Amino acid sequence: MGWVVRVDSRGKLLWDVKLPQLERVTALVSLPAQRVAVLGTAETSTTGLGISRLMLLDSSGWASWQKQLPVEGKGELAALAPLPEGGFVATGRLSRPDSSDWSLWVVRMDPRGEILWEHVPEDPQVEAGRAITVLPDGGIVVAGFSWKEVLVDREAKVWRFSAEGSLLWEKFYGGARNDMGEGIAHLADDSLVVVGSTLSKGAGKTDVWTFGLSPEGDLLWEETFGAP
Repeated sequence: MGWVVRVDSRGKLLWDVKLPQLERVTALVSLPAQRVAVLGTAETSTTGLGISRLMLLDSSGWASWQKQLPVEGKGELAALAPLPEGGFVATGRLSRPDSSDWSLWVVRMDPRGEILWEHVPEDPQVEAGRAITVLPDGGIVVAGFSWKEVLVDREAKVWRFSAEGSLLWEKFYGGARNDMGEGIAHLADDSLVVVGSTLSKGAGKTDVWTFGLSPEGDLLWEETFGAP
């Protein structure tokens, strides 16, 4: 069951709310007027995807609205970001009704959670978005992974989209073994920084991995952190 807790600056409990509509919460963002947007999944299984729900909690924790996503098929959204003018962008993975495979899913919504556009590759790889950030021009950058060999090795992947949802570029990062992007941020100089995990680099086990990218997705630097 989903559960959201709000505390004050001293850690004193203000309210908590249980969300039986969700099996788990995957993302949470703060909004103006002390509201909170909560993203989560339900109806999950070990053999397929579940469904996602986006909920808006007001300042008292009351759910003023909720939206189920996707409209068709199954899909799990892993990351959420608010837009400056209102609305949201989210990313995860989607399975179409006529397919057992899943692929990247990026969706943009208005302030009420209504879908404005969504991106699913026409020729999908088995891949997923794990993190998302919004750029000053309204563009979106997603970090995640693509399977090189399903259930064996992944490679980190980053996608950049225009504000209207057009794919501007997509690039792979990592090496011969299992690598994954888990977080992404836009910096003041317009570069990007990605954090994730790697088996291809570093001390030999699964290490923390971070790397910087130019606005065009070119690798600027990378570092790993771990013990042998």
